[in-house]
Amino acid sequence: MRELISAIIIAVSLAGGAVGLKSLHDNIQKAALEKAAQGLPSLSGLTRALREEKKKFRKSE
Repeated sequence: MRELISAIIIAVSLAGGAVGLKSLHDNIQKAALEKAAQGLPSLSGLTRALREEKKKFRKSE
């Protein structure tokens, strides 16, 4: 009888963990989609800065 109760407790725990992980996944996905809907900032300034650093590095060699 104890083995049966232990098996049931383990099964319920696993099912509850799966539901919890699915809920966490859904919340993260929703937050990512909301952030993407706001739009991403322009990366041209960052690209320009990285290229300038690369040119400086090549001149110093």
